[in-house]
Amino acid sequence: MEPTYDRYEAYDNIDWQDTLFQPSRFEIWRNGQKIEAGKMSNPKPMTLKLEDNSQGLLGITQIKVTHLEPILYDFLRYENWFDMYKPQGNRMILITVPSETNATCIGMLTMQQRWPHSRYSYQFKENEPFACSLFTVQGQLAKVTFSLDNPETLVELYKN
Repeated sequence: MEPTYDRYEAYDNIDWQDTLFQPSRFEIWRNGQKIEAGKMSNPKPMTLKLEDNSQGLLGITQIKVTHLEPILYDFLRYENWFDMYKPQGNRMILITVPSETNATCIGMLTMQQRWPHSRYSYQFKENEPFACSLFTVQGQLAKVTFSLDNPETLVELYKN
């Protein structure tokens, strides 16, 4: 049974807090079908933090999400950068929303209509997510998901 996740108002102004997340299990969904699931093998936590990416495309502070889980390397880059974070219902969402991109799935199209563009153009690389959703229960991170395009893939990481 899915827990009741905390709710966020669409225009809440929430200050970012760097955090660690230690998932215990994962699920991989592709085109609506679960293709892989299992226990995590690496005892090192995932890091989520604001970081200066002056060497990156924008030369600004972005949110960097890093994992060291070998099981996920076939589906998700170990280092991922997002341009902004926004509250959205039952999650905080980390997103990169270019006005021109190679990502064409419904998730990206929806974000392009809903959020301001974070950059003019960007071509997502293989296994690079355009969004990362953070789900909390009583203020504690309980689930992290990554949305990818081409093929449309959802990587879900659970604390318990």
